[in-house]
Amino acid sequence: MLLMKTSAKLEEAISSKVKVCLNLEKRIKEKKLDIEKGDKHPFLLSLFGYEFLLKTKIGQSLQTTFGTLYENICYEVALYFGNKCEKQKKIYGYIDDEIILYLDRLENINYIPNRKKEISDIRSICKKQFHINKDKKKEYADSTVDVFVETNDGKKILIDITTVKNNKKSFMILKKKTLRWAALMLSNNPELDIETYFAIPYNPEGKNIEDIEYNSFNKYYDRKDLLVGNELWKKVSNNNFSIVDLIKIFDNLGDTIKKEITSSLKGI
Repeated sequence: MLLMKTSAKLEEAISSKVKVCLNLEKRIKEKKLDIEKGDKHPFLLSLFGYEFLLKTKIGQSLQTTFGTLYENICYEVALYFGNKCEKQKKIYGYIDDEIILYLDRLENINYIPNRKKEISDIRSICKKQFHINKDKKKEYADSTVDVFVETNDGKKILIDITTVKNNKKSFMILKKKTLRWAALMLSNNPELDIETYFAIPYNPEGKNIEDIEYNSFNKYYDRKDLLVGNELWKKVSNNNFSIVDLIKIFDNLGDTIKKEITSSLKGI
């Protein structure tokens, strides 16, 4: 376990972000009102009762907010361990016709992912065209980076945090998007030290919480393009913070949250 007493400040920052994201008091009131207005599953209510139904509705509503929560946690962890970090950062640059043609080849049926070669090829194209394109900086669709980290040695790490339930099509889109990010960054400076990733906050295929073995639709991306669970948390923390540390914080916070929900159900 990496998390020590000296990181109480980090635990407090993460706990605060979780509480704001959950907004339990308001969420519980809203879901109670929904049920009172008739938004309820009568068969679940009959089988399991009101408390189960309310907790289920609260849990379902939380699923859509966790994406933002993961971004906020990455931000706090990155800063705590000495990095610079921005959330939802819009990046600008120029993508010329040669880059467009290069990225389009990802949709070829015979395409074999090779992250190292792809970044190298894109860097070479940007370097060759730099004197022509350096003043053509533009805004492009889908160029907002969920988590943008800059390390002390100047490395730029761009991360798209995605759902743990991606399919073939979404992996192809993510792969192309992160390579486009690389092209945008390198069009401004072909010598930049950059890493672009898509990431899932935990491993739905793992045998244990730290397991990073992951094979879903792996024909459509290079495994090095993807940060799986523990890899994400270690990447943003300079290898100082693990998913086990994060789970420990959630465990501690969970006791408080469970009490809040139980208290809200009294008198029902």
